[in-house]
Amino acid sequence: ACKAILVLSDANAALGIDEDEARHNYLWLGDYSREEASAYFDSEKVLVGKDALRDEVYGVTTRPGVLFDLATMLLDAPGTPSEPIVRAFIKAKHARAENRVANLLSLDVKQRPELGLHFRRLLTDMVANGGTLSAKDASKYMRMAIEVSPSIKQCHAIAFDITACEYRFNTPADMTAAARLC
Repeated sequence: ACKAILVLSDANAALGIDEDEARHNYLWLGDYSREEASAYFDSEKVLVGKDALRDEVYGVTTRPGVLFDLATMLLDAPGTPSEPIVRAFIKAKHARAENRVANLLSLDVKQRPELGLHFRRLLTDMVANGGTLSAKDASKYMRMAIEVSPSIKQCHAIAFDITACEYRFNTPADMTAAARLC
């Protein structure tokens, strides 16, 4: 017998592995909570005492790697006010999210009926449900996650959490973009 750990860096990569519950255990490593993100910023000594600005950052992402990039930008600019750097960061994240959501919507059933993809409805339901939607609820109008995963991977606005069996937005900025564009 061989025991191994396979680390998948793409949220949808697990959909490419066969479902064998006797042999596979999935572990979803999500983004930081706001408290964890604040603890990280505190440990790096960035945005200290700037809770409102931190909240704006958390409104676009709490992904550890992205927060590391922002902290690095701030630390690499000593003496420079942090607010313009953070505002530019937030603006860029919102623009990328709008692009990802628009790309996903371009694959919607109205544009490509042969695919049977109802991403506009999925995104609308996810927004209404606080950012997630179970595969069971989505199955009323969406194909199975394994079938739509190439489209999801192509756009990166949403992911399918195989451990919870639900769709979720990749970032809070993606949810904001979906709320605006749907």
